[in-house]
Amino acid sequence: MNVFSARTEVENLAAAQVGLVHLLNQYATQPTLLLVSGGSALALFDRSDLFSGDASNVFITVLDERFDRQHSNFAALSSRPLFKTLIDRGASSGNPFTHKNCDTMDGVAEYMHTTITDWYSRNPHGHSIATFGIGHDGHMAGIFPDNEDRAWFRQYTETDKLYIAIDVGHRNLHRYRITATPRCIQKVIDGIVFVTGKEKEPILKQFINETIPNRIPAIYIKSIPRICIYTDAAVVA
Repeated sequence: MNVFSARTEVENLAAAQVGLVHLLNQYATQPTLLLVSGGSALALFDRSDLFSGDASNVFITVLDERFDRQHSNFAALSSRPLFKTLIDRGASSGNPFTHKNCDTMDGVAEYMHTTITDWYSRNPHGHSIATFGIGHDGHMAGIFPDNEDRAWFRQYTETDKLYIAIDVGHRNLHRYRITATPRCIQKVIDGIVFVTGKEKEPILKQFINETIPNRIPAIYIKSIPRICIYTDAAVVA
């Protein structure tokens, strides 16, 4: 796990954007799956001028989704400059809301599970990259903490699916979610973790030191073989 510590939020974002494009260029000749988190990590896609290569081997979709077309993560992603540039340069994408069963949460989750499972089956030697943010409560993607209701949390872990539909209830404003599971995250090869703002310092320290997932679900990211954390928060490992 590598940590890039920036002095400012602007410097941190610029470094993370360069890091993402570096990975895309590094694996340009291989089939590449790019799984994108919503929230603050979408800022990684706000610059298009850094990428000028061939993206025909790239497949892009979301790591988690809100069951809300008006506020969907894919809609937010598809409006970003880097996403548009990648599509213009040959990348393909998976929009969870453009298939025949997208009128139910379970239908969207099954589409995402099948889509990603099929990608891995077709590309056994392909490369996978995921972008992540970490919430103030330690959540990442649509995996939220719960110290009291471990039976609820086991919905994430006691499944053979790569994506599930879940009602997170009071844990988030957008309660109805479709999210990658820990099983999916453990298949990723390169992870970029974008943590910005001094207020994220406590949770980032917990992420680095915590070992119990239901307290800080973001620690599932640490199962990824290669991780780079970009942060402007002071970190003591």
